[in-house]
Amino acid sequence: MAEEFMHTAGLSFTVFLLLLFINAARHKLMDFARFTGFLADYRLLPESLAPLAAKLIVGVEILLVALLLHHGATSLGIMLAVGLLSLYAAAMSINLRRDHRRIACGCGGAGQVISWALVVRNLLLVLLVALPALGAGTGPLSAGNVVAAISTGLLLWFVYNIIDLLLANAVHVDLTAQKPAQQD
Repeated sequence: MAEEFMHTAGLSFTVFLLLLFINAARHKLMDFARFTGFLADYRLLPESLAPLAAKLIVGVEILLVALLLHHGATSLGIMLAVGLLSLYAAAMSINLRRDHRRIACGCGGAGQVISWALVVRNLLLVLLVALPALGAGTGPLSAGNVVAAISTGLLLWFVYNIIDLLLANAVHVDLTAQKPAQQD
């Protein structure tokens, strides 16, 4: 029973990862020049290498999706996802420590500038990415468990997008707030 639950949970997280990286690659490809500019803004490599690095990142995200879809290569896809999410968190951390805060994330969701909240989000995603590996079962799942896994993966995806929108809008919350006048 516990093995079946872990297998179902693993499939749920794999569905979530598929949606996450399909959207990330789609977002980058929809406006590749803009993504290349975002990447150059991080100033982690010479600007002349930004187009090549951007192509490599999108290619790796597409490869990751293909690996997750291939039953025999799911573990490799998960390892690649851990690496990419860690790389993204490290790139944001380096720039935040340099006090370069007005850089668009280029994350594939709601437009937002880098922040420590996004670093934490990516590190939490790294932990979440490891869960499919823990639940990697070998046997087939019942039709009910497959439906439950896909539904849960979709639910995780929707919750992730809501949180992403909240993070994107958090920077606007205090911008217009005025302090009440102090009375003497």
